[in-house]
Parts: sequence; C-alpha cells; structure tokens
Amino acid sequence: MGAEGSIAVFGDHATSVLESTDRRAVVAAADNGVSRIIAAGKTGFADFANATQFDTTAFYRNSLEWLSKGLGTSARIVTDRSITQTWLVGQGFTKVTLLPSDWQIGLSTADVLVTWFNNPTVAQQTATKSFLDAGHGMFVGYNGWAFSSFGITPKTSGGNALLR
Repeated sequence: MGAEGSIAVFGDHATSVLESTDRRAVVAAADNGVSRIIAAGKTGFADFANATQFDTTAFYRNSLEWLSKGLGTSARIVTDRSITQTWLVGQGFTKVTLLPSDWQIGLSTADVLVTWFNNPTVAQQTATKSFLDAGHGMFVGYNGWAFSSFGITPKTSGGNALLR
C-alpha cells in the first residue's frame, strides 16, 4: 500500500485512531453528534488495500459498523472505487453501489460514503456536505503528497475544506 501520510486532528469531536511509530496521526475519527467521519492519510485505506495485514479487516468492519450507526452488513454503502465495492461485497455487505457522476443522487439513499476525495468538485463537496449534515457517515482516505499533482494545496483542497 505504500507509506501513509499524517493528518491533522483538531477540534472537540475528533480523535486519533491510528498513529505511526513516531506518533503522527495516520487515521482519525470524528463524531459531531450528527455525522461520523473516519479520515486516513492514504488513499489505500479507502480501497481497503491492506485488509490482509494484522487485524486490519476487523478495523475496517468495525469502522463501517460505527459509521453506519450499527447497521452492519446491511448498511447502504456508496463508493467511487470499484476495488472498494469488490472488497465490501466479499465481506458480506449486501447494499454496495458505485457512485454515479451525480453525487447528490448517489448519496440520497446511502448510509455511508467510502471515497478517496482527493480533488472533489464543488458539486461533490456540496452533495457530501448535505449527506453529512443529514447524519450519515464517511470513510475517506487521501494523500497529501498528491496535492501538487492536482494543482492544489492543503488550504485549497476541497476535501480539506469540507473536513475542517
């Protein structure tokens, strides 16, 4: 999967879940009383790319259980990654769909969004904000080192703007 990046964890509702050996946050979770988010400093986390290492499959399954507020494998999950859809179906999740180009429509019937969210459009940011405001969950992974390839910075990244 490669080396994961660190992420900033701040605010009263956020906590570090997984740290590197030098104590940098790699995965964080937040619950503001309405929506829940798990953010990881590597896109591979949103692909479940390291699910065979250690107890990572249990981490992913527990994360999805928490994000869906207890719906388990019956949670309605949408993703923009076919590799993620394949892994979820293989784990027994029965309601997994790929996001259409119109995220507003795709998120309208979902409980959890799993996405890279590297460089979301304004429309995707708006749809995701509405989705989270409605009390749903999101598992997001993205690479800070890739900002330059998208022509963005941590400050101008739409994903960062939404998660602040």
